[in-house]
Amino acid sequence: MLEHLRPDYRAAAEIIDSQAAPGDVVIDAAVISPGPYSPLDLELQRPHPVVRSGRPQQRDRPFGIFDRPVSPERAAARAIAAAQGGRIFVVSIPSANEPGLRGRPPPPRAFRPRYRLVETRTFSATSDLKLQVWAARGSPGAGP
Repeated sequence: MLEHLRPDYRAAAEIIDSQAAPGDVVIDAAVISPGPYSPLDLELQRPHPVVRSGRPQQRDRPFGIFDRPVSPERAAARAIAAAQGGRIFVVSIPSANEPGLRGRPPPPRAFRPRYRLVETRTFSATSDLKLQVWAARGSPGAGP
């Protein structure tokens, strides 16, 4: 039955809404269309700072030809700067079946050495949805 399920943005949004603290940032790398809203935007019930990866950052109007995609590395740098030591939640679709239709998550090296991966969850559907939580080293829950 999984072959007909859409990615479970609601499950990822519920975790973000319940766990994110002030200062935490979301990287939306599961953007299917370039805007203005992504499926994750529609499921989040609380406001969160969101950085798009692999798509234009534009979120208040349909994108135009001059709105450039944010590279995954630049998305990580923006999220780290905005988080100021807070956690970073990364939502992505790991399948590469249609790479031109999806954003791309930042590579792990974009977060290191300042951040450490502390949690990964995968929500199974036609296209799996992955949620990663990165915490600043030395912060509670980040480990060594």
